[in-house]
Amino acid sequence: MGWWVREPIMRPDETVQWQHHAVRQIDAFRIHGGRLFLTSARLIHEPARINVRARPWKTPRANIRNVTVEPRQLTLPVLGMGLRKRLRIELVDGGVELFMVNGLKVVLADLEAALADDGPSPATHA
Repeated sequence: MGWWVREPIMRPDETVQWQHHAVRQIDAFRIHGGRLFLTSARLIHEPARINVRARPWKTPRANIRNVTVEPRQLTLPVLGMGLRKRLRIELVDGGVELFMVNGLKVVLADLEAALADDGPSPATHA
């Protein structure tokens, strides 16, 4: 993939359909920069190589219930993540993943369009 981000490990019949730089919020104290990949089977966040201990996060496309925008919120500690609107991935199993991306409106539209073929289109809330 490149110097900064590894190529995701994919199944033989899996292909990348979309990708974008993204910072994943792990918790209030930790974030991992990297790249978000939407493949034919999964959504994968591959952390940057500099995050030596970080592991890829992945979920099947069928586990994605909704893609929307997480509004700004002032949180402590202030690491900058809460000061921006973020991409919010809501999962069928009740989990929520937050990603900071540049060009949020375009990213949201791209993901919605790509996931539209999977069944009912995700609802969007700004």
